[in-house]
Amino acid sequence: MTQIMTVTQECDVSVAYYDANNQPAQVDGIPVWSVSDDSVLALTVADDGMSGVVSSKGVVGVSQLSISADADMGQGVRSLVSLADFEIVANEAVTANVSIGAPREIVPQINPLPATP
Repeated sequence: MTQIMTVTQECDVSVAYYDANNQPAQVDGIPVWSVSDDSVLALTVADDGMSGVVSSKGVVGVSQLSISADADMGQGVRSLVSLADFEIVANEAVTANVSIGAPREIVPQINPLPATP
């Protein structure tokens, strides 16, 4: 699923980990967050790495949020990566401006005379 936001929006994001029995689980260390295109999205992550804020940078585009954690609670490393897609779209129109050009003279159309046989 893609989260759609306008160029003036942001949203809270959090991550939670579960075991094979759908019970809460821990990860080893603090999860690492990143975005695939930082010209589209800004990312602010909480100190514990379990939540953050994703903000539009004011440009239309797409970017993917990636959260990587070590699922192995021992000395090994087993990467568990969570992904979320974001699409930034333009704001909806709420007003319209009509542009009026400068007045000009109407050029009369001259009808040619019919050809004589």
